[in-house]
Amino acid sequence: MQTCTPTAMLGRVAGTANTAMFGPVALAIPLGSAAVGLGGRPPLVVAAAICLASALGVAHRPRSRRSADPDVVRVPTPSTPEQAGRRA
Repeated sequence: MQTCTPTAMLGRVAGTANTAMFGPVALAIPLGSAAVGLGGRPPLVVAAAICLASALGVAHRPRSRRSADPDVVRVPTPSTPEQAGRRA
């Protein structure tokens, strides 16, 4: 991260890099301790709800109009008359 940093900016870049790397850990420690106090069931319920919502989202997504047959080969149509002459 600091290989191309000018010498005058090294301190700022190092401080920002440390904040970006260790800031989420400082936030996760109290959240983790609160989760321990809740027990093991709420994270499983949340994970199950997320999985169910994802499955329902995929199930209700409209299907594409492309053919599902793998044996169907689609040939692109030429976009210019010169390309059409080359194909013939």
